[in-house]
Amino acid sequence: LKWATMNLGATTVAGDYATCAGDYYQWGSVETLYESIPWNSWSGTLKFSIPSWKSGKEIGFEEENIEYKSDDDLPATNDVVNKTLGGSWRMPTSQEFMDLYDACLNGVYDATTYKSTSCDALTNFGKGIYWCGNFDGVAGVLFCDGTSKLFFPATGLVNRYYILLAGSFGYYWSSTVSGNNTAFAYDLSLSSINVFPQNDSYRSSGFSIRPVKDAE
Repeated sequence: LKWATMNLGATTVAGDYATCAGDYYQWGSVETLYESIPWNSWSGTLKFSIPSWKSGKEIGFEEENIEYKSDDDLPATNDVVNKTLGGSWRMPTSQEFMDLYDACLNGVYDATTYKSTSCDALTNFGKGIYWCGNFDGVAGVLFCDGTSKLFFPATGLVNRYYILLAGSFGYYWSSTVSGNNTAFAYDLSLSSINVFPQNDSYRSSGFSIRPVKDAE
Protein backbone atom coordinates (compact mmCIF):
# COMPACT_ATOMS: atom_id res chain seq x y z
CA LEU A 1 0.00 0.00 0.00
CA LYS A 2 1.25 3.49 -0.86
CA TRP A 3 0.30 6.37 1.45
CA ALA A 4 0.22 9.95 0.21
CA THR A 5 2.66 12.20 2.06
CA MET A 6 0.04 14.96 2.37
CA ASN A 7 -3.63 15.29 3.24
CA LEU A 8 -6.21 15.62 0.48
CA GLY A 9 -6.27 19.29 -0.52
CA ALA A 10 -2.96 20.11 1.20
CA THR A 11 0.05 21.61 -0.53
CA THR A 12 2.67 20.86 2.14
CA VAL A 13 3.44 18.01 4.55
CA ALA A 14 3.84 20.43 7.46
CA GLY A 15 5.11 24.00 7.90
CA ASP A 16 1.78 25.75 8.43
CA TYR A 17 -1.74 24.54 9.21
CA ALA A 18 -3.12 26.67 6.39
CA THR A 19 -1.18 24.61 3.83
CA CYS A 20 -0.85 21.18 5.48
CA ALA A 21 -4.37 20.65 6.84
CA GLY A 22 -6.00 20.21 3.46
CA ASP A 23 -9.78 20.05 3.23
CA TYR A 24 -12.38 18.73 5.67
CA TYR A 25 -15.22 16.47 4.64
CA GLN A 26 -18.23 14.74 6.08
CA TRP A 27 -18.01 10.99 5.69
CA GLY A 28 -19.12 10.13 2.18
CA SER A 29 -19.17 13.70 0.88
CA VAL A 30 -17.25 14.53 -2.28
CA GLU A 31 -17.45 18.30 -1.74
CA THR A 32 -16.59 20.60 1.12
CA LEU A 33 -19.37 22.50 2.86
CA TYR A 34 -17.33 25.71 2.91
CA GLU A 35 -15.72 28.04 0.40
CA SER A 36 -12.66 28.79 2.52
CA ILE A 37 -11.20 28.73 6.04
CA PRO A 38 -9.61 31.96 7.33
CA TRP A 39 -6.59 30.44 9.07
CA ASN A 40 -5.08 33.88 9.51
CA SER A 41 -7.83 34.73 12.01
CA TRP A 42 -6.16 32.55 14.65
CA SER A 43 -4.69 34.51 17.55
CA GLY A 44 -3.22 33.77 20.95
CA THR A 45 -4.36 30.54 22.56
CA LEU A 46 -7.91 30.70 21.19
CA LYS A 47 -7.46 28.39 18.22
CA PHE A 48 -10.57 28.44 16.09
CA SER A 49 -11.70 29.98 12.81
CA ILE A 50 -15.12 30.43 11.24
CA PRO A 51 -15.33 29.01 7.68
CA SER A 52 -17.00 30.86 4.87
CA TRP A 53 -19.91 28.49 4.22
CA LYS A 54 -21.30 27.63 0.81
CA SER A 55 -24.81 28.78 0.01
CA GLY A 56 -27.34 26.56 1.73
CA LYS A 57 -24.70 24.98 4.00
CA GLU A 58 -24.63 27.63 6.72
CA ILE A 59 -25.53 25.11 9.42
CA GLY A 60 -22.12 23.57 8.88
CA PHE A 61 -21.11 20.00 9.57
CA GLU A 62 -24.41 18.72 10.85
CA GLU A 63 -26.70 15.82 9.96
CA GLU A 64 -28.83 17.98 7.67
CA ASN A 65 -25.91 18.27 5.24
CA ILE A 66 -24.97 14.57 5.11
CA GLU A 67 -24.66 13.44 1.50
CA TYR A 68 -24.14 9.68 1.85
CA LYS A 69 -26.94 8.10 3.86
CA SER A 70 -26.43 4.39 3.19
CA ASP A 71 -25.31 2.05 5.99
CA ASP A 72 -22.67 0.43 3.75
CA ASP A 73 -18.97 1.17 3.35
CA LEU A 74 -18.25 3.95 0.87
CA PRO A 75 -18.54 3.09 -2.84
CA ALA A 76 -16.15 4.66 -5.33
CA THR A 77 -18.81 7.21 -6.27
CA ASN A 78 -18.64 8.65 -2.74
CA ASP A 79 -14.89 8.31 -2.30
CA VAL A 80 -13.67 11.90 -2.49
CA VAL A 81 -10.07 10.80 -3.00
CA ASN A 82 -10.91 8.78 -6.10
CA LYS A 83 -13.23 11.52 -7.37
CA THR A 84 -10.50 14.14 -6.88
CA LEU A 85 -7.26 12.35 -7.77
CA GLY A 86 -8.53 9.60 -10.06
CA GLY A 87 -6.58 6.48 -10.98
CA SER A 88 -6.23 4.00 -8.13
CA TRP A 89 -6.17 6.65 -5.41
CA ARG A 90 -8.80 6.15 -2.71
CA MET A 91 -9.58 6.58 0.97
CA PRO A 92 -7.92 4.08 3.34
CA THR A 93 -9.97 1.38 4.99
CA SER A 94 -10.13 1.08 8.76
CA GLN A 95 -8.03 -2.09 8.54
CA GLU A 96 -5.33 -0.20 6.63
CA PHE A 97 -5.09 2.34 9.46
CA MET A 98 -4.70 -0.58 11.85
CA ASP A 99 -2.05 -2.16 9.62
CA LEU A 100 -0.09 1.11 9.59
CA TYR A 101 -0.35 1.35 13.37
CA ASP A 102 0.77 -2.25 13.89
CA ALA A 103 3.68 -1.97 11.45
CA CYS A 104 5.00 1.09 13.23
CA LEU A 105 4.33 -0.25 16.71
CA ASN A 106 6.72 -3.04 15.83
CA GLY A 107 9.23 -0.73 14.15
CA VAL A 108 12.92 -0.49 15.01
CA TYR A 109 13.22 3.20 15.92
CA ASP A 110 14.14 4.01 19.50
CA ALA A 111 12.49 6.78 21.53
CA THR A 112 15.39 9.24 21.08
CA THR A 113 15.56 9.10 17.29
CA TYR A 114 13.31 12.12 16.70
CA LYS A 115 14.05 14.18 19.82
CA SER A 116 15.15 17.28 17.95
CA THR A 117 14.04 20.86 17.42
CA SER A 118 12.50 19.83 14.09
CA CYS A 119 10.15 17.34 15.73
CA ASP A 120 10.18 17.71 19.53
CA ALA A 121 9.10 14.06 19.79
CA LEU A 122 8.76 13.81 23.53
CA THR A 123 5.88 11.31 23.61
CA ASN A 124 6.42 7.80 22.30
CA PHE A 125 3.31 5.60 21.90
CA GLY A 126 5.31 2.61 20.77
CA LYS A 127 8.60 1.85 19.07
CA GLY A 128 7.74 3.79 15.93
CA ILE A 129 4.85 6.11 16.84
CA TYR A 130 5.65 9.60 18.13
CA TRP A 131 3.71 12.71 19.08
CA CYS A 132 5.66 15.65 17.63
CA GLY A 133 4.91 19.01 19.17
CA ASN A 134 6.90 20.79 16.48
CA PHE A 135 7.31 18.90 13.23
CA ASP A 136 8.46 21.70 10.94
CA GLY A 137 6.12 24.16 12.65
CA VAL A 138 3.03 22.05 13.33
CA ALA A 139 2.04 19.34 15.80
CA GLY A 140 1.04 15.80 14.91
CA VAL A 141 1.98 12.14 14.95
CA LEU A 142 4.94 10.61 13.15
CA PHE A 143 4.63 6.97 12.10
CA CYS A 144 7.87 5.09 11.45
CA ASP A 145 8.06 1.44 10.38
CA GLY A 146 11.84 1.13 10.36
CA THR A 147 12.12 2.03 6.67
CA SER A 148 9.75 4.91 5.98
CA LYS A 149 8.21 7.84 7.88
CA LEU A 150 4.70 9.27 7.55
CA PHE A 151 3.51 12.42 9.31
CA PHE A 152 -0.13 13.16 10.16
CA PRO A 153 -0.63 16.76 11.31
CA ALA A 154 -3.07 17.43 14.13
CA THR A 155 -5.59 19.20 11.94
CA GLY A 156 -8.52 19.29 14.36
CA LEU A 157 -12.04 19.14 12.95
CA VAL A 158 -14.84 21.33 11.64
CA ASN A 159 -18.18 21.31 13.44
CA ARG A 160 -21.38 23.31 13.08
CA TYR A 161 -19.62 26.63 13.52
CA TYR A 162 -15.83 26.46 13.65
CA ILE A 163 -12.65 24.71 12.78
CA LEU A 164 -11.20 23.83 16.17
CA LEU A 165 -8.63 21.72 18.03
CA ALA A 166 -5.99 21.98 15.30
CA GLY A 167 -2.60 21.58 16.92
CA SER A 168 -4.06 19.37 19.66
CA PHE A 169 -6.07 16.64 17.90
CA GLY A 170 -6.33 15.09 14.45
CA TYR A 171 -9.10 13.01 12.86
CA TYR A 172 -8.81 11.13 9.55
CA TRP A 173 -11.71 9.33 7.90
CA SER A 174 -11.52 5.77 6.69
CA SER A 175 -13.94 4.41 4.08
CA THR A 176 -15.35 1.90 6.56
CA VAL A 177 -18.70 2.29 8.29
CA SER A 178 -18.65 1.57 12.02
CA GLY A 179 -19.46 -1.96 13.09
CA ASN A 180 -20.87 -0.60 16.34
CA ASN A 181 -23.37 1.91 14.95
CA THR A 182 -23.94 2.69 11.27
CA ALA A 183 -24.52 6.36 12.15
CA PHE A 184 -20.76 6.38 12.74
CA ALA A 185 -17.71 5.58 10.62
CA TYR A 186 -14.20 4.54 11.60
CA ASP A 187 -11.40 7.08 11.70
CA LEU A 188 -7.82 7.47 12.85
CA SER A 189 -7.74 9.83 15.81
CA LEU A 190 -4.56 11.24 17.32
CA SER A 191 -3.41 13.58 20.06
CA SER A 192 -0.52 14.00 22.48
CA ILE A 193 -2.24 11.52 24.79
CA ASN A 194 -3.43 8.68 22.52
CA VAL A 195 -3.48 7.31 19.00
CA PHE A 196 -6.56 5.28 18.05
CA PRO A 197 -6.33 3.65 14.61
CA GLN A 198 -9.94 2.44 14.75
CA ASN A 199 -11.85 5.17 16.51
CA ASP A 200 -15.42 5.78 15.37
CA SER A 201 -17.14 9.13 15.02
CA TYR A 202 -20.46 10.57 13.91
CA ARG A 203 -20.54 10.74 10.13
CA SER A 204 -21.50 14.42 9.93
CA SER A 205 -18.16 15.57 11.41
CA GLY A 206 -15.70 17.43 9.20
CA PHE A 207 -12.43 15.44 9.20
CA SER A 208 -9.22 15.34 7.18
CA ILE A 209 -8.48 12.60 4.65
CA ARG A 210 -5.18 10.92 3.76
CA PRO A 211 -5.16 9.24 0.33
CA VAL A 212 -3.78 5.77 -0.40
CA LYS A 213 -3.37 3.57 -3.45
CA ASP A 214 -2.42 -0.05 -3.95
CA ALA A 215 1.19 -0.71 -4.87
CA GLU A 216 1.63 -1.27 -8.59
